[in-house]
Amino acid sequence: MTAPPGRRPRKMLTAEQKYDLWVRMLTGQITQAEAAAEAGVDRSVISRLRGVARDGAIAALGASRPGRSRQSRAEASEAAALRAEAGAAGPHCCGAGRGAGGAAGKVGLGMSGPVPARVDGAAKAVLLGLIDDAIAAGWTRGRACAVLGLDRRRAWRWQRRRAAGTLDGARPGGRPIHGLLGWERDEIVKLFDEWGDVDRSHRKLAHRGSCLGRVWVSPSTVDRVLAGHGLVLAGVPRAKRAPKTPWPDWCEWRPNQLWCWDGTQFPRCPAAKHAYAIVDVVSRKWIATHLTSTPDSVAARVLFAEALQGEGLLSDEIAARLADPDAELPDSDDIPLLLALSDNGPEMRAGDTARFMAMCSIAQHFGRPSTPTDQAWIESLFGHIKHEHPHLGTLDRPADLARELERVRAHYNEVRLHEGIGYVTPQDEHQGRGEHIRQARRDGLQRADARRRAWHRHRPLP
Repeated sequence: MTAPPGRRPRKMLTAEQKYDLWVRMLTGQITQAEAAAEAGVDRSVISRLRGVARDGAIAALGASRPGRSRQSRAEASEAAALRAEAGAAGPHCCGAGRGAGGAAGKVGLGMSGPVPARVDGAAKAVLLGLIDDAIAAGWTRGRACAVLGLDRRRAWRWQRRRAAGTLDGARPGGRPIHGLLGWERDEIVKLFDEWGDVDRSHRKLAHRGSCLGRVWVSPSTVDRVLAGHGLVLAGVPRAKRAPKTPWPDWCEWRPNQLWCWDGTQFPRCPAAKHAYAIVDVVSRKWIATHLTSTPDSVAARVLFAEALQGEGLLSDEIAARLADPDAELPDSDDIPLLLALSDNGPEMRAGDTARFMAMCSIAQHFGRPSTPTDQAWIESLFGHIKHEHPHLGTLDRPADLARELERVRAHYNEVRLHEGIGYVTPQDEHQGRGEHIRQARRDGLQRADARRRAWHRHRPLP
């Protein structure tokens, strides 16, 4: 038959020829046009050849299983024949399997395919019985293991363990070499019975055992042993936190209305290691500082006298009352000058301090016991100055420490930007310039954004 004009006669390529062309094209040795010319076929044939080869490779990779080698057809047919032969010989060579497992072969154990990585002793006995019966029927060990899907090395190990009577195997995990001894556990329980009502804590109970020379264990070990025996220590109930006392209604949120004060220590300067300070809660301004060797009410009075003088709040009336030791306290119905926040230290709770505050028309407000967050403003001040100026903790002369504290106070108030008040200085916030500075920044950000948008909008693309 003659091929139509313009078309090449049909040519059949063998599988080997197709594979050789595909590999050479895949490795870049020849192009698709060169492969078509060499084989004497049309380019469309080469295109279909590449597609078929690609699909076949993907299908073969998807059907493969990692970790298992691919069987040839001969090997697969031989394995199928062995399985059929094992099924036919089951009634004759699986007596041990029926006796151990109650059913014939692996099916009675609920297994199919390869033997799982972990099996119990009963399943191992069934499988070993099947292998023994198969060997007695004339099979080789490797042949029987191949049909059962069991590695020969595992079968050898199982046989050795069966001979030793340890076919079930040991519990995983081993034995910790630092584990507690039995008498130590008993001693911990005895300590609980004798001292549990006194110590009420597993930490104290652990130290009680070492003090008495009876057992040396860690607190966590005592807690774990007692929990294992279902024993619970009574413990000491934590006191409930008292509700926070609100500020008086007459307080206004403005500078020089809420002052927070407290003391800290500089141990390297024993002559004046106690430092008291006042911070304005609203503006965060560091109002005043006073160094002393004795933390008492005198230090508190000196501190507040300096603060009132420095802020211009020490009026002639207050000064006259302070100068007269027999002066009467002001009328309690008058609105106080400001509110002083503090903790419950002895110098804060002292009667002389209370009288001095009343003479100055300053109301006192005490935080909750063991709650330093009620005075967070002064605690934050001390934390920042000690962290940012660590040299203060190395000074040992009162004059040097006082001079450096004043220098740091000026830097803190007039230079350092405070995060808590919108990144302005405490002095600006104290004098009422803080909101203007913050608004100016917001306006500047808007103008800068508008300029950037206008510049990018009218800039030609590169």
